[in-house]
Amino acid sequence: MMTFKNAKIEASRQQIAKIQPSPKTLIEFGGYVGASAIAWGAILRGLNTADSAVDVNVYTFELSPVNAGIARNLIRLAGLESTVHVLEGPAADSLRILFKEGKLNKGGVDVAFFDHWEQFYLPDLQLCEDLGLFRKGSKVIADNTDFPGAPAYLEYVKSGGRQGGSYRYETESIKTASDRGPVSYPVCT
Repeated sequence: MMTFKNAKIEASRQQIAKIQPSPKTLIEFGGYVGASAIAWGAILRGLNTADSAVDVNVYTFELSPVNAGIARNLIRLAGLESTVHVLEGPAADSLRILFKEGKLNKGGVDVAFFDHWEQFYLPDLQLCEDLGLFRKGSKVIADNTDFPGAPAYLEYVKSGGRQGGSYRYETESIKTASDRGPVSYPVCT
C-alpha cells in the first residue's frame, strides 16, 4: 500500500514535537485510506494531553470517494472521528472551503503535510501562503520529493520561498532507515 510508513511517521513526530506552542491543527494533502491521518490525530492528541480543553484537528483531503469512505471508516475504528476530518474532492477546493467556513484561519495551521500528486505540492503550498494559514514556526512536511519527485516544490522551499513574500522557509531533509527517499521539513520563519 502507498502509505506513509512508520519510520517516516516517527521522524515526523519528532519534528512536530518541536513546535511551540504544541501544534493543534494539521492539514494533509492526500489522505488515501487514512493511515497517516490517524497517526497525525494521535500525535496531536498526545502532544496536547496536558490541556484536555484543547481542540485539535486534522483535515485530510482525498480526491477519491472510495478512498475517502475507507479513510472515514478506519478513522472511526481508531476512535478519532472528532479529531480527524476527511474532505472529499480536490485539495485546493477543500482548503478554500475550510477557510471560508472559518475552520481554518490566518496563522491557524501548525503543520501541512503533502503526499498527493507531486505537481500540486507547490501550487497548494502557495495557496496556503495566499490564505495566510501559516505562522512563524509552522512546519511543512512533504513526502516523495525526490521520487517520483517534486522539483519545483523543492527548488521553491530550498530557496526560501517567494521573493519578498510573507513566508520564508528553512529546509531540512531527513532520510529514514527503512523508507526509500527523504522527507522534506521546511519551517516557516
